[in-house]
Amino acid sequence: MHGDDSNPTTPDTVRSRSRGTAVNDVVDWLAAYMAENGCGVGSPLPTEAEICRETGVSRNSVREATSYLRALGIVESRPRIGMRLVRDPGLLGLHRLLTCDRLPSGQFRDVAAFRDALELGMAEEVCAHITPDEIERLQNILDEIERSADDIVRQFGLDMEFHTLYLQASRNSVVHVMSHIVAPLFSFKEEHYVASIPGPLECLEVHRRIVRALGERNHPELVEALLEHIRTASSPHYRRP
Repeated sequence: MHGDDSNPTTPDTVRSRSRGTAVNDVVDWLAAYMAENGCGVGSPLPTEAEICRETGVSRNSVREATSYLRALGIVESRPRIGMRLVRDPGLLGLHRLLTCDRLPSGQFRDVAAFRDALELGMAEEVCAHITPDEIERLQNILDEIERSADDIVRQFGLDMEFHTLYLQASRNSVVHVMSHIVAPLFSFKEEHYVASIPGPLECLEVHRRIVRALGERNHPELVEALLEHIRTASSPHYRRP
């Protein structure tokens, strides 16, 4: 339990948000609670009874959610002490990536920025290890985007393939896994699409510049092309005002 002087801020109830399963909703609610109350390692967290009351979720679902967080090592519970945060709550962002295919817009922006950082950071490795066959496949993807001018969903699917293949060409096993984790989040979602922001068709030229740099094994030019991509195609999707 929290002392009366703690006066924690309580996020909106899960009932009003009703996103995903009850267990995932509890995890989301706790993540929001931690963020809104500035929780750090050692901070006390609400009891199961308090979570049930605030969220309207069943005791069994709350218990399953808190058991999951204990298994991840994010929280721990002790008799007469209650539940406390023992690891950085940022790990809950990874939980959402692994369990949810429709992110809130704020976290979608964060994922987009993460992918850009990966692509830029791995540019030298990609330039060194990509094969001629992979370069040809990247070019074919761009040609197919051009042929799909009337199909925005197809364009986004092909764009996802382009970026996933680029990251896999780094031959870095961790990057390879992360590319597969984030890739489905870049499929077309109407709630994230803004017609005034360049889509895959409008980004063909900068993508072709990336492919040319890879074909020439020109790392400085590849970095410049990736930076142009971030400025003109990516950052408007996630950069906050």
